[in-house]
Amino acid sequence: MDRRHFVAALVVGSTGCLSESQSGGGRTSDRGSTTERPAGTPSSTEPAMSAPRTERTTTEPTDTTVEPSEPTDTEAPDTETPGTATPTLPQLQAAPGDCPGYGDDVVSVVCYDAAPDDAPMVMEPSRSGLDLPGEIEFTLENGTDSSLQTNFYSARLHKQVDGEWYLVAPQIWPQPLTPLAAGESHTWAVSMSGAVGDVSPPNVDSGGELDDTSRRTVAGLGGGRYAFGIDGWFEGGSYKRQTAFAATIDVRGDSIELTTTENVASVAVEGDVLTARWTGGNADSEYAREATYVLERVDEAPDRRLITEQVVRPRRTNAPLQDALALATERSVDEVRLTGQTASSPPFGVQGRVIGYEGSTYEISASETGTETDA
Repeated sequence: MDRRHFVAALVVGSTGCLSESQSGGGRTSDRGSTTERPAGTPSSTEPAMSAPRTERTTTEPTDTTVEPSEPTDTEAPDTETPGTATPTLPQLQAAPGDCPGYGDDVVSVVCYDAAPDDAPMVMEPSRSGLDLPGEIEFTLENGTDSSLQTNFYSARLHKQVDGEWYLVAPQIWPQPLTPLAAGESHTWAVSMSGAVGDVSPPNVDSGGELDDTSRRTVAGLGGGRYAFGIDGWFEGGSYKRQTAFAATIDVRGDSIELTTTENVASVAVEGDVLTARWTGGNADSEYAREATYVLERVDEAPDRRLITEQVVRPRRTNAPLQDALALATERSVDEVRLTGQTASSPPFGVQGRVIGYEGSTYEISASETGTETDA
């Protein structure tokens, strides 16, 4: 090969190397793996052949060139017949620490603060706490050899009050299965604020479509200790023997106050009974009918206790719980009766229960107008 032909070949080869190293190639994750295919790159199962690296030099090139070797054909490894391999369940050490429980089907909890340093899978917060309003990230990385069968929408935020954990959000969620494969991770960016008026249903945007599972906005929060976590079971295991992964954080901010909404009108008090009109129901529904929501103070053990962060959460049935409790505590009355429109069955979705709130116990009931009976 004469010198001119060799130099031309060298320039062409060098240009090819530079174009591959410029921006526009695949996006690299923090592990260094390419997560996007460069535009225009054909899909192929053949091994890719990179151009030979050429060192820049000021000396005369020699007449000897090294041709790139052709890739050798290799036989594909034998594949196992589907269904013949039995997945090996990871051996995770339980570390419940000070994290909440996640239901009867969860037999093990791995709490970030209590987990050993070599734990293969934890829910890791980006920091130990935040000031309201603020944002924090939680990352669940699957360092095991098995896929975790879970639902990213079901990641829950709890608050600890007087040593007890209370589920804050979400209270309902979609039910798709979103497995987390071995070696993969998922991150939730959670925005928190104390603005009660900004509370909206979780995981649903203004158009009613499901939001990205990587973002979560939770308003109506007061300062305190919170936990963020999720549960699931490993491939080959049972959904009745799940593992939960959680992390606790300290949220700094003022307490939120329970106040009435704009749905309360025509308030009247007679003795220990407060009556009012309530306009927050589904008045435009073809199934709308008038009913009365009753909150009455009682002297018995509650079925469940509520904290303010739970009371201000929206409900599908538009039950006026927030307004009824706010009126009962503000006006110091024993009974609150809110009359308005409801399209739910039973009225306002109430099926009779007894709740505890701020040291008092209340019985909740509801009936359609004209069907009330004396106690």
